Amino acid sequence: MDFGTKTQATSFIPKNPIVSDTPSGYKRQTVSIFTLVSLIIFISSVALGAGVFIYEGYLKSSLAKKQSDLEKARASFDPALIKDIRRVDNRIEHAKEILSRHAAFSAFFETLEKSTLQNVQFKSFDLSFPSQNENIKISLKGLAKSYASVALQSDSFNNTKGIKNPIFSDLNLDQSGRVSFSIEASLDPEDFKYANFLSKDTNINESSPGI
Repeated sequence: MDFGTKTQATSFIPKNPIVSDTPSGYKRQTVSIFTLVSLIIFISSVALGAGVFIYEGYLKSSLAKKQSDLEKARASFDPALIKDIRRVDNRIEHAKEILSRHAAFSAFFETLEKSTLQNVQFKSFDLSFPSQNENIKISLKGLAKSYASVALQSDSFNNTKGIKNPIFSDLNLDQSGRVSFSIEASLDPEDFKYANFLSKDTNINESSPGI
């Protein structure tokens, strides 16, 4: 055995630096994507803010223009003319209200004429207004050819619109053989309002053929 031969010692310390398996460009690539996304968000925020600012300016300009047009329109009207128009409008509304409550009693006489039999005649007529919210009272005195004519006249009044609760009384024979009688009845003002007959005349005129 040759003890003079030197044995080379094995070293466990690496001579070259340890190289990672991860690619060297990965970290730089991650930072670049994050920066790009942040830049896009920043640009979008700036663009959105600029759009809102521009739109706000447009709205203010449009509002100012509309206010200017409104002032010009107001200045073009004569205040005195507007006051006169309002006064006339109030008078028209008051007239409509009066007409809506006005009772056309001339229409009642037309109704009475149509509902009276040929062999019946009236000698007296009385009209009374108990109150504003109650029906109008009428009193009639007449002559009929016979009792049968009085009964038929009663049926006619009962079937006539506007005449309510007709009561026949005081039936007597006069010297000529005719039957005298009295009538008490009431009229509903709603059935004889002037506005109702005015609307009927309007409908007739509109439906009439032209010449």
